[in-house]
Amino acid sequence: MIVSRRFYPLTDGDISAVHFGDMSKPAAMVFLHATGFNALAYSSLLSPLAQDTGTHIIALDLRGHGLSRLPAEPEELKNWTVIRDDIVAFLDLHISAPVALAGHSFGAGLSLMTGAAGSDKIKSVTALDPVTLPFFVRSFMTLRAGRNFSKTRFSLAKNAGRRRAVFDSKDAVFARYQGRGPFTNTPDRVLRDYIDGGFKDAAGGVELTCKPLWEQAVFVAQGQNIFRAAKACPPDTQIIYAVKGSPSDKIMRARMQSVLGKDKVQTLKDRAHFFPLEDPNFTAGFLRKALDD
Repeated sequence: MIVSRRFYPLTDGDISAVHFGDMSKPAAMVFLHATGFNALAYSSLLSPLAQDTGTHIIALDLRGHGLSRLPAEPEELKNWTVIRDDIVAFLDLHISAPVALAGHSFGAGLSLMTGAAGSDKIKSVTALDPVTLPFFVRSFMTLRAGRNFSKTRFSLAKNAGRRRAVFDSKDAVFARYQGRGPFTNTPDRVLRDYIDGGFKDAAGGVELTCKPLWEQAVFVAQGQNIFRAAKACPPDTQIIYAVKGSPSDKIMRARMQSVLGKDKVQTLKDRAHFFPLEDPNFTAGFLRKALDD
């Protein structure tokens, strides 16, 4: 399977895109990754999918992630709007025909936000376990004080800000991460892909391309209204929630069903948040449906 990386100019820098499948064909899908991850990390999902369906799929390195060359200032990030605008600009400038837009976690939320932006380059949205938070949490995090407080009290954000950024080698990263955190139940190939797409050469070894303070900032920049975004998405929108470790709860999932309709929102009671990486073959079924429609 052909995998190629290219860089595309936006207003304030270049966004990195990983291409899967036959690049001579128009892109059929654009995929958006989770916080702290990168486009290449989803190779085990997207590469076989592109091959099996004979399509061309693009995965983006979002601002501050992977190999994208876009400014990422943690203190300036209040919500995900600037990242949504990157995606809209990429679609409008560099995509020739409407695509299926899909994403996981942070990327799932952004797929809904982008789908609501009204671009004529989006025909459907598939959101895999999007971050879906209650009003009081979102309201609190619109405040700088709320975001600063969350950086010290919200465990995901607190730990992200303290992540080790430099290692002796990619093998050292693998030894550190294998079987831990989000890689507890993922195949080793997924971790290798994540490392290849998320570390660069640096003095003394290799360094995270997603800076710890940027990852932390993304976790607490939760001012966006994901329910309003979902309601404004194209008619062909599907949300697939997990339960274990999900950035949503039963009440928020029920509310999303009331917004979109039960036929467009489903919950996988036996799956965990990282199911797209833990079981790519299972997850491909949801994306294949979007490609077939």
